[in-house]
Amino acid sequence: MKLRFLYLLLGWAAIAMSCSDDNDGGTSGNTGITVSTPESDLVLEADKNSQISVEFYSEGNWIAKVDADWLTVSPMTGKGGENSVVSVIAKEKNLTGDERLATLTLTGSGDPLALAIKQKATDVLEVEETLYKVPAAGGEVTIKFSTSFVDKEAHLWTYTSNVSDWIEPVKDADMNTKALIHDSFVINVLPNDTREERTAQFQIYIADQEESDVDAVDMASPYITIQQAGQEVGTSTDLTTHDKEVTLLQAHQTGAGVPIVLMGDGFIDTEVASGFYEEVMKQAMENLFTEEPLTGLREYFDVWMVKAVSLNNAFNDDYVTKFGCTYDSSVSTEITGDNGLVEEYAKAVPELANDAALFDEALLIVILNAESYAGTTNVGLTSAAGPVLFPSVP
Repeated sequence: MKLRFLYLLLGWAAIAMSCSDDNDGGTSGNTGITVSTPESDLVLEADKNSQISVEFYSEGNWIAKVDADWLTVSPMTGKGGENSVVSVIAKEKNLTGDERLATLTLTGSGDPLALAIKQKATDVLEVEETLYKVPAAGGEVTIKFSTSFVDKEAHLWTYTSNVSDWIEPVKDADMNTKALIHDSFVINVLPNDTREERTAQFQIYIADQEESDVDAVDMASPYITIQQAGQEVGTSTDLTTHDKEVTLLQAHQTGAGVPIVLMGDGFIDTEVASGFYEEVMKQAMENLFTEEPLTGLREYFDVWMVKAVSLNNAFNDDYVTKFGCTYDSSVSTEITGDNGLVEEYAKAVPELANDAALFDEALLIVILNAESYAGTTNVGLTSAAGPVLFPSVP
């Protein structure tokens, strides 16, 4: 679904440029040069590397030059007394929004002969940048563009879902009546409180009105990517003080008690000491009992929390976590981890360490300190442990 916002009604104006020194071919004054190419052929297309050929006869040796940095001429010199040809080549595309002029000067045995060279205009929609990198703290981004569509509207559209959750419009492009408009949209990127990089992709469309569909647009810009960094990865300095601490979060009220053990992967020492770890484990417990049949059977369960302190609070190859969990939510929801070490930490609960039968019934849940949509359940492990769940933070 497209999210559309920020539009501009562009004013209309035209700047007329007139040509001077009309060239009808032939000899002009005492130049000693006769041009056989008609003036109507001295017009370049708007594209880069477009070229024209100028044919002439010079009584003496000659020199050719152009007065615009967007043109080049070849060859620049030649012998007199013979028919000659020079090529005038556009070094760049005409993005001015209007026809532009330059002068080719041929100098032979007499006065210089000036020939007017034109380059056609083309429709323009150019963006200054296609990638904007934003820090995790967020901030304003100015998306600059140029367009020759002075009688149309410019719209900034995105194809990225949920972009309105973290990007908001700030400023529409301003009114402008020049033949070529240089303008901008301004958006505000909100702070990224996660460690995950996030991106959004936009395009600027030129159309008659805001609600025009894609098939009705006059021109679209290249894709514009907003890439926002995630929070910096944390590193623990104390891996032992709170590691393997056990807390009973809920005691059974009915029956003998069915054991559940909650622990986390990717939580550093400061997140454990601050209470964030415990907060996540308690929220995970509450979420677990929101679904039937567990909701109606909650009083039968014992729930323990075991603290696990990781070196880093980010995952995959560059970082180290307690249970070595890895995932790639862009490919699948699978999470892998060290099941044996999970069992070892579950046995930090004395009741489970001392009762093999009770440990065999235990549900071990590892919560990853990440906000990606992922989760894996392992059932029927070859060891004495019961199922192990690896979900990410809800």
